[in-house]
Amino acid sequence: SCPVYNCEITIDKSRLNEADLVLIHTRNELKNLPIKRPHKTRLVMYVAESALHSYDLNSYDKIFNLTSTYKIDSEYTPYY
Repeated sequence: SCPVYNCEITIDKSRLNEADLVLIHTRNELKNLPIKRPHKTRLVMYVAESALHSYDLNSYDKIFNLTSTYKIDSEYTPYY
């Protein structure tokens, strides 16, 4: 029942200023994160691995707005 009908998915990083949501896979060390972005743009930390098998994300605590992980307490869990 989502009222939005014109969603678009792209990997074109030059369109960051148009994005409402940016999904960032955090399996490896993160470089060149879009720290400066429009106020409306939300960053989603996506990781499918256990924290034991991922890069240390503690230094990125204030960067991401939402999470998408295997954990049930994530804002979005793609494993349901």
